[in-house]
Amino acid sequence: MSEPGLLFITKWLCGGGIEKNIEAVAPWFKQRGYRVKVLSWEVSDEISGKANPVLQTLDDAGVPVKTLPARGPLQLFQRAAHVAAIALRQRFSIVIGYELEANLVAILAKLLLAGRLRAFAQVHNAPNSYSWLNTSTLRLARSLYPWADRIIAVSVRKDAIRFFRLDASLTTTIYNPISLETIRRLSTNSAEDLEGLGPFIMGCGRLVQMKGFPDLIEAFAMVRPDPNLKLVIL
Repeated sequence: MSEPGLLFITKWLCGGGIEKNIEAVAPWFKQRGYRVKVLSWEVSDEISGKANPVLQTLDDAGVPVKTLPARGPLQLFQRAAHVAAIALRQRFSIVIGYELEANLVAILAKLLLAGRLRAFAQVHNAPNSYSWLNTSTLRLARSLYPWADRIIAVSVRKDAIRFFRLDASLTTTIYNPISLETIRRLSTNSAEDLEGLGPFIMGCGRLVQMKGFPDLIEAFAMVRPDPNLKLVIL
């Protein structure tokens, strides 16, 4: 019996944590005989002047990436129609969304195919990061999320249940995957920029508002116990 085809849907293939999740998970399924394809609509070929490593990893693993263009109004519905057509034509049976807009596209594709496609939605961000969300989109999410076959929260399950008014039995927690092999390999590299720096605290992440680096800097300035202690941000 052939393994089912998996469609991964993400708004972004740029430089965030969702991309790192896809970079680990999609090749993992591919190596185990699943047919895998990634669909996205904001794809960066380069990050910080270098080739996008996520695209390279997916290409090396034989996982194709396709963009989902849309124009004008009702773009979520346009993309859902594209996903439904791809799933039907290429016999994909499972679609996996990453965060709000991709989740809505995945669930709408399932409804367009009258349930012949299983849809899994993932919540990666805490509700306080949805300050940009307008009322109509929130209402749409609350009406569509119950149609998902499963909703996966990487670490914010209780918050997601409350914010999207979900049935707790529909949700589960699967933490972000970590490649221990990659960590071990990188740990053998020298960190020349940090040599002789002395004791330091390190913060890692994209330099965007939702990551809270201004709070980290202010907190470090308030509680810094040793004038030789430094804050390093990656």
